[in-house]
Amino acid sequence: MEASKVEDHEGEHFRTTTTFQKLKAQCVKTISLDKNLIKEATNALKQHAKVSAASKKDDLLEDDNDFIYIEVILAEVPTKHAVRPIQIPLPNPIYSEEYLSRACIFVKDEQRVFKDLIADKDVPCLAKVVGLTKLRKNFARYEERRTLLNEHDLFFCDSRIYAMLPKLLGKFFYQRKKFPYPLKFGDYTDADEMINNALKSTYLNMGNGPAYTLKASRVTMSTKDSVKNIIRSIYEMLPFILRSGVSPDKVQQILIKTSDSISLPIYNHLSEMEIDAFKKAPAE
Repeated sequence: MEASKVEDHEGEHFRTTTTFQKLKAQCVKTISLDKNLIKEATNALKQHAKVSAASKKDDLLEDDNDFIYIEVILAEVPTKHAVRPIQIPLPNPIYSEEYLSRACIFVKDEQRVFKDLIADKDVPCLAKVVGLTKLRKNFARYEERRTLLNEHDLFFCDSRIYAMLPKLLGKFFYQRKKFPYPLKFGDYTDADEMINNALKSTYLNMGNGPAYTLKASRVTMSTKDSVKNIIRSIYEMLPFILRSGVSPDKVQQILIKTSDSISLPIYNHLSEMEIDAFKKAPAE
């Protein structure tokens, strides 16, 4: 099989193309999602989360606002994948003050300028601003960068320094799927609006497949809002996964889960070979 190639495209641009719209339409037509099944699976995960939280009530570090994740399994490995996180807009945000979300942003060495510009603006989830010089000086050691990683839910960066960050942050930012999402700032005057809008999305870190995971909801959200997020996320993420030429009928399975639950299937696709084998199987 041909090795996967890195395709570092920008999601916002691809989302505006006819290719994206055609792929999305094909996915909607081919991959029929059962809303009632998703509702039942979501309720099961919410119940599991309640039981799990109750059993860990003495653990002060335990978070009772766990995520609900989407898992997509392909029958074929795409030949291309994106290293850059892909923005997936959500109808109901999973990062906010309500969830005590903490975001960190890496900027050029105008760190003080950036802080001054947003000082009087409402960016409630922005917990830390780190300039390049400070990143090199204060976070040179692995332990310091690991602490930075663990203390924040999301990372953003000025797109002008995006290419410098892999070396400065280290591979474990990739491994934990928390690599910064680049924002195209001008003079930082619109930074508050851009960051607040970015917090209304979730982010797909693709890897090279054939399995993909995406945070789509919170166990404390209403079932209605969770189902909306899950369905919207699936149809928004699939065109990015399939854009290298993989057909929608190669989506073998879609599941949802929490961080400590089993995965519950919400979509299954049998191949022609599996269907033939089923038909030929002797009746009991």
